[in-house]
Amino acid sequence: MLALDDILDITPFMDGEGQLRWDAPKGTWRIVRFASTPTGMGIKHNRSISI
Repeated sequence: MLALDDILDITPFMDGEGQLRWDAPKGTWRIVRFASTPTGMGIKHNRSISI
């Protein structure tokens, strides 16, 4: 379970093409991206990476 203080909004690091441009500190991060379209499609991506 994550504490609310452990959540970091990295939205400002997304470029206009939807690519993440973030120099993340070392460690294990779970990046969750929620995206939707007006066509009714649901979540597009949910990926975890380690840096």
